[in-house]
Amino acid sequence: MKKFLWMFIAVAFLFTACEKEETMVNPESEAGFQKDACIISTKMIAGGGKYDEKCSGEHVGNITVEEDADGNVIVTYEITVSPWKIDATHLYIGEEDGIPSGKKGNPKIGNFPYKMEHDPGVTTYTYSIPAEDVPEDYVIAAHADVSIDPLDCFSKSLPATATVSLTHPGAASYFDIQLSNAGDFNGTYAAWCIDVGHSIASNDGTEYTVDIFSTYGGLVDFLSEGDDPNIDFPEKLPIINWIINQGFVGTASVCGGNFTMGDVQRAIWEIIDVTPDVEYGLGAWSECRVAEILAAVEAAGTEASEFVPLAGGFGAAAFVPEGNAQVMAVTFSFDCEAADETAWGFGYCADCESVGDCHDGETGVADGISFTESTEYYGGSAWGWYFYGCDFPN
Repeated sequence: MKKFLWMFIAVAFLFTACEKEETMVNPESEAGFQKDACIISTKMIAGGGKYDEKCSGEHVGNITVEEDADGNVIVTYEITVSPWKIDATHLYIGEEDGIPSGKKGNPKIGNFPYKMEHDPGVTTYTYSIPAEDVPEDYVIAAHADVSIDPLDCFSKSLPATATVSLTHPGAASYFDIQLSNAGDFNGTYAAWCIDVGHSIASNDGTEYTVDIFSTYGGLVDFLSEGDDPNIDFPEKLPIINWIINQGFVGTASVCGGNFTMGDVQRAIWEIIDVTPDVEYGLGAWSECRVAEILAAVEAAGTEASEFVPLAGGFGAAAFVPEGNAQVMAVTFSFDCEAADETAWGFGYCADCESVGDCHDGETGVADGISFTESTEYYGGSAWGWYFYGCDFPN
């Protein structure tokens, strides 16, 4: 959520001016910035006001400011913490008293002279400001809208590859799948067949090397291509995720008895494949119970067809084995939540001596920073920072 409880903090610090002919300024001086040959590097902080003793805000990336030989100023926004993305950037470079703000001192980012919407989100973006548009003594206010897409988060959380062996039937799914060579993901998971046209060995210790993809997005589209596709309807994979999250197996059916693994697997085949009339390995199943599952999908409508798991639910990953063996949907915990925050390039403030206790012991932008006592506060209710450019005088 955007933070509308802000305080726009005017930050002033003492540091040795970086003349264009200089080649190096001590990055751990009392300058307050990490500087090297007129390069300024500062953190991009999201989700909170002062990056202070209260440890508010989160370090999601960096802002780098550099002057080239012609005096042009290059400002780069860079996300360094996945899965954050930049959705919009707003940049001010100019006189200190020219920062767009309202009567109460709140920053008016919509009036910043350099701005860009980024759709889809990006992890880096650079502005190049011509030297003739930059005053000799300038400040920088670098704002960004940043977000986390839970599906992108889930995709990036998955291992890229693993070694697997299969047990059929699983305890409450078509397969139990054993993962190794997958780091923290090693273990046993529930899996379902989403590929009627291909086979895979189980119960005999056969191991496969698999590539792993989220069942959301275009990464699995290649599985529906060619004369021998693995998945006939990849656009219906959100429905498979919806079914997995309903926990049908073992619950009561109005048709009589409880839903079985076979009921769920047959329903998955009828949704995902053009030739679903397969009974192999289903065990006990009922056409009535399968129809009940399909009716539940129909009744759910877009809730099923556009399903996105909530944190604490389950997401399916497509396991694509070597040798064109059967593709499986493997169930993982879905631990990702959407986030939507505002972020600023970090400035310094007089009451931040305890910042070294926050965020894994980081101290400001560079180790050894000394904070100045020249902080001024603008009286707005919105938070934000600006910082001085390379050539700002002491």
